[in-house]
Amino acid sequence: MYTKKEKSVAKRKLNKIIGSNIRRERNARNFTGEKIFKLINVKSDHLSYIEQGRRGASVVTLQKISNCFDIPIDDFFIDKNVLSSDEKAEREKIESTRKEIIKLVADLNEAQLEYVVDVIEENCLHPSPMSNR
Repeated sequence: MYTKKEKSVAKRKLNKIIGSNIRRERNARNFTGEKIFKLINVKSDHLSYIEQGRRGASVVTLQKISNCFDIPIDDFFIDKNVLSSDEKAEREKIESTRKEIIKLVADLNEAQLEYVVDVIEENCLHPSPMSNR
């Protein structure tokens, strides 16, 4: 069982990690606080407090920001300062592949999308024993 103080310290640390990741993603896209405010309807001073780790962000706000940046919401919870270079490279490769897949399927019709989903489910989610050879 954690004490109130330990919980408070953990919460502050998580807020700093989330805030740092939001700032990193925002800066990588050259977005201003004002631009984020307009896109997700969060006041720029509130966003500033979140980025500084002085306030937490609701799940709804994090989802809006992740959609705005086109990244998975769980990226905000990873302390990227402690990732090894191999882990960083792997995460970048996964993100690059995810974006490439999104571009490839963007113009598919419903039938084509259903086919792609079927192929993924058959080969990735439920691989046959023969695929391990």
